[in-house]
Amino acid sequence: MIATILISAGLTYFLSLPFASVLQGGGYRLKALLRAKKELLACALYFSFVAAAESVVILRFPFVLVCVWTSVFYLFTGAFVFLVHRKMRIDMHYTPRLVRLLIATTALYILGFIGLFFLSFNGLWAVTPALAPLFLALSAQVILPVEKANNRRYIRKAKASLSETRATKIGVTGSYGKTSVKHYLEGLLSAKYFTLVSPENYNTPLGVARTMQEATGREEMLV
Repeated sequence: MIATILISAGLTYFLSLPFASVLQGGGYRLKALLRAKKELLACALYFSFVAAAESVVILRFPFVLVCVWTSVFYLFTGAFVFLVHRKMRIDMHYTPRLVRLLIATTALYILGFIGLFFLSFNGLWAVTPALAPLFLALSAQVILPVEKANNRRYIRKAKASLSETRATKIGVTGSYGKTSVKHYLEGLLSAKYFTLVSPENYNTPLGVARTMQEATGREEMLV
């Protein structure tokens, strides 16, 4: 059982990574997963077809052969996970939030797997890693209250830092070009003033909060 859990959890984690990258890029909003419509559909179809095939095996063959076929289906699932992983572009940062999400996804899968194991033997376990996007979405919702509490704490600390600093604060607004203008200002102001600028396109309240964590108190300009 332990080996089966480790294999399944490993495949689930591996397949979760590209979808987690999509989720992170979309600000952890579940609708961001819809950007990977083709991959989500592939996972759903793979699970449906292979689960149906293995159901026939479970009903028609002895237990020993079911175990053999389950091992074969694990190989199929491993190949499927590898192909999806290679096809999807992964561009993510292992932030504390992402690590918490991946841990929660793996833990949720293991708990569900153990529950199914004690309910009854079911060779369909071999294809459950294909449901990794579903476990990822469920985990994101489970830990959402924790993440919201963390976000509020970061924003409170940033507000306190902003109220205490004597630096001149410059905000850039608009629909387009905010990040470019911000970096132009950085180039101009940093020639004369000690300037702190939010990195990349961190223009959200949380981005500002993260920037304020890097403040030293010596800043003269905040952009």
